[in-house]
Amino acid sequence: MRRVRFTVAAAIGLLCLLSSAPTMAGAAPAANRQASRSVTATGRSTVKPPPLSADQVSSRTVAGKTTQTTSHLVRDSHGRTRVESGALVTISDPASRTTIRMNTGTHAFLTSTAQPADRPAPSTAGSQTLATPPASLGSARIEGVAAEGRAYTVTVPTKNGKAIQKDVTIWLAAEVQLPVQTRIVDRASGDENTLTYTNIRAGTEPAADLFAVPAGFRQVDSAAALMQPAEATSCPLEHAPDPLVLNSFDFFLDSGTVNAVTDPQRGCVFVADGAAFEYPLSGFPTVPLGLPFDQWVAYDTGGGGLPFLPWVAFGDVAFVAANTTDATTKDSLVILTVWCC
Repeated sequence: MRRVRFTVAAAIGLLCLLSSAPTMAGAAPAANRQASRSVTATGRSTVKPPPLSADQVSSRTVAGKTTQTTSHLVRDSHGRTRVESGALVTISDPASRTTIRMNTGTHAFLTSTAQPADRPAPSTAGSQTLATPPASLGSARIEGVAAEGRAYTVTVPTKNGKAIQKDVTIWLAAEVQLPVQTRIVDRASGDENTLTYTNIRAGTEPAADLFAVPAGFRQVDSAAALMQPAEATSCPLEHAPDPLVLNSFDFFLDSGTVNAVTDPQRGCVFVADGAAFEYPLSGFPTVPLGLPFDQWVAYDTGGGGLPFLPWVAFGDVAFVAANTTDATTKDSLVILTVWCC
């Protein structure tokens, strides 16, 4: 997470991500390690993600100050997820690329289906090489499950040459098909973000009504109705989630949204956004610029030719909110793990 005060022109320049030839970082093709992801004749998957529930503990250290939040995750064998974080509940369905966000305090909900905005997405989508090849950290038991550790350095280039570098450590648990711990360290600031799944309980199918909007909730039409900026600046910018963690299983191709809001009462709107994605990730914005809220969808394209599994791909989505005197820029890391087939 970054915040800078500068002119709007400089902010937009920071969002111009450099393009590169389409490639997969560290993907040295080997015939005996290719992973095919072709569709079956019936169009149905023969592999299902194991249903589970877990607590999701997020620890963030910014400028030496650490805050910790705990959410609750439920996943069914259709790949649908429900994350409860305080009053905010997020339900994601990878089959329909639909995300429902509910505020249980106000009984309001917002439904988003992955549809591009009426503006082209940057040509860099899916064409970046952002991460180094994975360095193995060996095996360990993390939160009671066997996991394989990998370390990456993720570099997001910018037009002004000041690349954003983050060291990422991921512990992948094939038994439950979940990245049980993800640690992200910003090299420039030293800020650290760790996401750990605890109290993991797998094998029990959750009730179907957990993935539906309860009776009595009213539908709203904007992210601003569910998320309120909390930062006391000229142009506050609140974005979530950071990181966005996606998990794909066979033909359950995951997708998710990164949402951002600012304060229109201070004359602030989103003037620029941008993204860079590694294969097989891609994404697009769903709303036009010039509004006090913005949203990007990131999704697994289902592309084949992955040299080994599980495969991890990275992306980054950045936003600029500005008025006539101030601009704020923040970005969210996107992490996709492809578990099977």
